[in-house]
Amino acid sequence: MSGQMEHEVRHLDQCIREIENKVQWGRKEEWTNYHFTRLSDDIFQSTSVRLSVSSIRRLLGQDKSYKEKFNPQIETKNALAKYLGFESWSAFKEKFNKTNPSKTKISRRIIILSGGTLVIIAFIIWMGTIFYNRIFPEEYYFSGRNLSGYHPHTAAFHYDISGLHGDEIYIDFGELYNPTGKLELLPKTENIVTHTYFNSYYYNVLLIYKNKPIAHEKVLVLSDGWDGGVIQNNEYYLIDKALLINDSSMNISASEAAIAGVDTTRDFEIEYKNVADFDITDSKFSVSFDVLLRRRFNQNNCSFLEMLLLATESDAGFKLANTGCSSMTSFFAGDSVRNGRYDELQSLAYNLMKWNTIRFDVSDNTAKLYVNETLIYKLGYTQSLGSIKCIHLKFSGYGIVDNVEFRNNQNTVVYNETFDNK
Repeated sequence: MSGQMEHEVRHLDQCIREIENKVQWGRKEEWTNYHFTRLSDDIFQSTSVRLSVSSIRRLLGQDKSYKEKFNPQIETKNALAKYLGFESWSAFKEKFNKTNPSKTKISRRIIILSGGTLVIIAFIIWMGTIFYNRIFPEEYYFSGRNLSGYHPHTAAFHYDISGLHGDEIYIDFGELYNPTGKLELLPKTENIVTHTYFNSYYYNVLLIYKNKPIAHEKVLVLSDGWDGGVIQNNEYYLIDKALLINDSSMNISASEAAIAGVDTTRDFEIEYKNVADFDITDSKFSVSFDVLLRRRFNQNNCSFLEMLLLATESDAGFKLANTGCSSMTSFFAGDSVRNGRYDELQSLAYNLMKWNTIRFDVSDNTAKLYVNETLIYKLGYTQSLGSIKCIHLKFSGYGIVDNVEFRNNQNTVVYNETFDNK
């Protein structure tokens, strides 16, 4: 590795540490797909630059299929710097260099310490740490109550953190767009904290200590059918459920978005989600739907369709983009991730401006994606997904959905929606 490359890698490591400090979600090694998705959305809302979940995984060293140190393109580094409040990557590096001056010469008195003395000091510190931890073990209790219900829904979390050292113990309620649903300092003098969820989703709640998640619970806020909303500038606009179904399909019109408070002259994303106890596990299942992107909304014409399946153990899904935009695509299941920026995923770039039938099949630890009954991609995985709890569809601009169907491991239809007579 060249000297210039080494400097760049050090700057990237510092940038990643700054991002960890900013989001306060604990160590990146403990992050779940929810956190990578959330960071992708936060960066987009702050910079108008969309970094895929798989790109962020690789950048943070959490994509195990890549072994070498990753040095992304300057556009990606500029986006990271802007997310941290700097004008550019160069401005970030300049600040980093000022706050990390060259090392000064080591005092001669330090040098005269013999190797044996250093070993003794290290041994004393090590033994002291072991002795302290045995005499004063760090114990805690964290357990959720009322973890499932329709929105608005209040969950309770019982805890005892008196055995943890220090006072900076936090809870992350797992909400993406609600400022009160992010980190909250837990007082040691209390033993219960409650939180009200106003939107349906499958939330991952974390107990965070020393910047590391040490316990978690999941909250299932059911949707009673489909919920829809619009995301713009890191704000969430819930659309009246009665307005989601138009012309025998599910769609949000420009007028409905405007009524909700969205500036329809600027970029935004639309999402639909259905949260329920589906009779589906990852041993074998399929999800299918018809979809149309009404028009190319964003200025670069790379409109996208994203599907996320949230499950009890891990997640699965994909991102399709318009023809010619394969660098924006991705595909993931369990512990396997593929990213169109660093993998050749041309088959995931499709003409989304016409009706397409999408089918996502899972069996024998392999996920397969079909478009109009043609297999376009498949990926094996080892980490179990568990039971499916949420299907989440997201679009740039306007998206229309019809004929949604779920089949379980017996190939039995467990959910079917044609949006007729609504």
